[in-house]
Amino acid sequence: MQFDGVNWNKYTASEGGLLSDFILCVAIDRRDRKWLGTNDGLCVFDGNRWTSYTTRNSKLPHNIVLSLAIDKDNVKWVGTLEGLCRFDGTSWKLFSTDDCPIPGNQINDLAFDQEGNLWMATDGGVAVYDTRSQWDVFAAGQGQLPRCMFQNLTIDKNNNVYVGSDERGLFCLSGYKMRNPEAEAQAAAEEEARRAALAEAQGEGDKAAAEEAAGTGDERVKITPYLAEGYITITTGSATAALTFRNERGEVVRTVPKYKVGGHLSIAKMAKGTYSIEVKTAKTTRTVKFTLR
Repeated sequence: MQFDGVNWNKYTASEGGLLSDFILCVAIDRRDRKWLGTNDGLCVFDGNRWTSYTTRNSKLPHNIVLSLAIDKDNVKWVGTLEGLCRFDGTSWKLFSTDDCPIPGNQINDLAFDQEGNLWMATDGGVAVYDTRSQWDVFAAGQGQLPRCMFQNLTIDKNNNVYVGSDERGLFCLSGYKMRNPEAEAQAAAEEEARRAALAEAQGEGDKAAAEEAAGTGDERVKITPYLAEGYITITTGSATAALTFRNERGEVVRTVPKYKVGGHLSIAKMAKGTYSIEVKTAKTTRTVKFTLR
């Protein structure tokens, strides 16, 4: 039935295009069309015309349609007694226990979370699908879920997933984050590149150390660049030093009057090139070279 705030409009199988008066689920798409799951197939009503999909005229695996969900791209996800369907208006794609990790073929309820993942309550447990390739399954009788049928689910604004069972109560899953293998592989590659750059920078530091100015005892001066991290360190036998940076033309480009020896000295804003750094302590003055690449 349709309610406009005052009156109810009634639609029945005998008076209109409904396949059955037994309505199991309803959803409205982005074109304001009403999709209805019945015990005799799937119906859609655009306000004037009815269209029906059954096992006879489509790839719907079963005529009992238990659940419906519509994603941000207006694709319809249809839960039936014998599997899940994806219908984009032209083609159908079927999901069942025969070809994917779905825990049960009876898809009792469907819902999308805040990240666009599709959750489903089934007769064999709960599953989540990113609608592309990644699945995560919480099978009934394993882990924290009892062996029972899961009838319905809903997801709140904080992405908490509430699942109702047929005889064992309500379950809530909080803080869930679906794994993203592609993002994990990218992060691993970036970490490997960072480590390689750091190793190269350390090698530059060893080279710089070999080029340090001559000195004896505690007053030897050593510069160690950490190029990947964007800083250098300078060590001497004194606690503090005054630093003067000169470029290849001998021009003073930077001074640090009170450098705490061993501290991180940012080079992020310095232009690439070779610098000589005059390091003046209470005991001596030394000059070391540093190349920023």
